[in-house]
Amino acid sequence: MIAARIVRRFNVRDNTGSRLVELARVCDVPAVPYDRMILVFEDGAEVSVAGTRMHAWASPREPGVYPGLEIKMASEPADKLEGALAAGWAPVSDV
Repeated sequence: MIAARIVRRFNVRDNTGSRLVELARVCDVPAVPYDRMILVFEDGAEVSVAGTRMHAWASPREPGVYPGLEIKMASEPADKLEGALAAGWAPVSDV
């Protein structure tokens, strides 16, 4: 398995307009996904991959989790946001 930082994006509209809310989580994926591949999350959401980015870390390094892969997902509707938060996804700044 590959540790990946996955970023889910939600289109949220309110009285001030539209904004994009990003949530992230470190997940294991069995392989590097290609663009438009569908990932299925534990909250039941099936979301298309919008892009991937690989990270290079200096070696040797301190023990820990170093996600070498970042996966950005396609935008999801706002009604999926609460389910993602309940499943443990957190604001990007916290992950």
